[in-house]
Amino acid sequence: MSDNPAWKPLDPALMSKSERAKFKKKRKRVISGEAKDAQDYYDVLGPHAIAKIDFRKLEAYFQKRAKKNRGKYLDSWDIQHLIFYYLAEIRPPEWISIRNFRIGTQVVILVVEGLSMSTYETHKEALPALTIAFPPTENDTKRGEGEGSGEVPVPGGVPVPRGGVPVPRGGVPVPRGGVPVPRGGVPVPRGGVPVPRGGGGKERGGVKRGIPYRVNCSTFDKLNVLKELVTCHPKKLSKLRPFHRQSKRQKTGEGKVDGSDKRCQPCPGKEHYILSETERALHGFPIKGQEEFDSYISFGGGDKEKGDGGGGGRLWGVDCEMVTTTQGIELARVTLVNDTLNVVYDELVKPSNKIENYNTKWSGVTEEMLRPVKTDLKKVQADLSKILTSKDILVGHSLENDLNVLKVIHDRVIDTSVLYPHPRGGRYKLALRSIAERYLNRRIQEGRDGKENSGHDSAEDAIASLELAQLKIEQGPQFGVSTGGTNLFDWYSKHRMYGAVMASGKTLQSIITGNTHAVPAPTDKQVLTKVAKQCSKGNLSLILGHISSLCDPPSTTKLKTLNEGIEEIYNSLKPNSLFILASGAGPSYDVQRLQREEMACIRQRKQWGLDKQTEKIKAEAERNSGVVFVGIKTKNYKD
Repeated sequence: MSDNPAWKPLDPALMSKSERAKFKKKRKRVISGEAKDAQDYYDVLGPHAIAKIDFRKLEAYFQKRAKKNRGKYLDSWDIQHLIFYYLAEIRPPEWISIRNFRIGTQVVILVVEGLSMSTYETHKEALPALTIAFPPTENDTKRGEGEGSGEVPVPGGVPVPRGGVPVPRGGVPVPRGGVPVPRGGVPVPRGGVPVPRGGGGKERGGVKRGIPYRVNCSTFDKLNVLKELVTCHPKKLSKLRPFHRQSKRQKTGEGKVDGSDKRCQPCPGKEHYILSETERALHGFPIKGQEEFDSYISFGGGDKEKGDGGGGGRLWGVDCEMVTTTQGIELARVTLVNDTLNVVYDELVKPSNKIENYNTKWSGVTEEMLRPVKTDLKKVQADLSKILTSKDILVGHSLENDLNVLKVIHDRVIDTSVLYPHPRGGRYKLALRSIAERYLNRRIQEGRDGKENSGHDSAEDAIASLELAQLKIEQGPQFGVSTGGTNLFDWYSKHRMYGAVMASGKTLQSIITGNTHAVPAPTDKQVLTKVAKQCSKGNLSLILGHISSLCDPPSTTKLKTLNEGIEEIYNSLKPNSLFILASGAGPSYDVQRLQREEMACIRQRKQWGLDKQTEKIKAEAERNSGVVFVGIKTKNYKD
């Protein structure tokens, strides 16, 4: 194999006729990329055969995504597909090609939180190791030429074998100063290199270092990007195919069922998401006709003026805050928001029984706030009856609790805890703040005016619930539903390939499953050191390291540590190992500041300016604009 420097490739001149025929077939399979055994590549290309990356398809892939309004960037599935392709003999991704990929035996991924495209552009001078670990790709030579011959790139992209300059057959060495070269070449300038006929031609290999990478950031769940990277969507996994030529049946599409593309089907309307009576009973909603709810009221039947004019009713966001009294939980505040996210009703309510606990940490209600209040529950019910009709749709999170304290029975309800179910199912429910953080990129329930333990804001919660419902209606039934994705490491363990994760304890608890080897590393420097140590062993197929120090504004010390770590990891890699460095969650300080300002405007019923909204959109775009580097180990850092 390639580890033995005395090993030489097979010589066709010393073979028998039958052996020569087999060798030609083997060489054809190697050139086409269909050889399944790594030994075949070494037999044909020599002991120093290397895998080569080609980014020529990347721009065409970006153009294809742009036509579908998906943006010119890679996503987590593109990275996963590359890993499957390099290790599991899956058909190649659309955005990259790797020659002699079957030689590769290991993939190393380094996820760096806080690394965005602009961060890289600003501080790339402090990360020189990236230039060596992820160099510009050399020009693509003619198919089959120079594979494994030890070519090295020189300025201009002309491949030159180690040890000298090629001379055309029948030619003579070129003296200093340059003389005409025999037929098949071109004149060479002083100190230059012979160029094949036609000159260097168009540069074909592409120069790619940092590739745009879209990350789905969440300031509530810092590990959201990492979880997406190691969780594979089952529908996409089912589409992976082994690396072999397509049959005629596959090319013609024979056997496919017409109309199977569900993307062409329109999303259902809001009526689709209204809970049925069975669902409402299951989730504890008050049901008409049951004795325990005889004292509850219902809203009247409707005027078109109060509805949406189409008979479907309008969406209304509802949220209530409660206190504990001698008779249990009672209403203390109610907020109603219309479908344009404007607060139309917001009242504090005096409970009819003695209050034992104001639950201020959650309700935000204090004794001082309720002392002058005269409004009671009956007044609230009468006010809501003037606004709402039986055709209107009430939206809330765990809405059964709100309707029970309001003592209202309503048949047309949408519950965001049902729209966005917990991955574990059953009685488990996701918190409203985590759903809003993930899908609205907004932090809520952080206390009034930024004060901790000052309680929730019912207006804020009602707006968030309504926005989540509107987003679900717009995106379709599968949006926000956990698919029970397969963990990347679990998939590899089923195929007898194993991996390891180096990260902090909290990170390991979030992503480790199955037979994955977990290596705790409290600091980023320890993560980098342990990844390098594991790479040098070469006994694992997939290694993942997680760096979190760049979440804060990067300092010189942090950048130096990262640069030294990348250098150490690269030098520890086995030849032909695939090395990927990808962004984690991007910088979010500006986004959090603007979100707090926006919610303060909503609470104070002030106008949120267009300039502020534009600034927020730019900050969110910056947070989500990641970068990914892809390279293959061919030489050591200092070579």
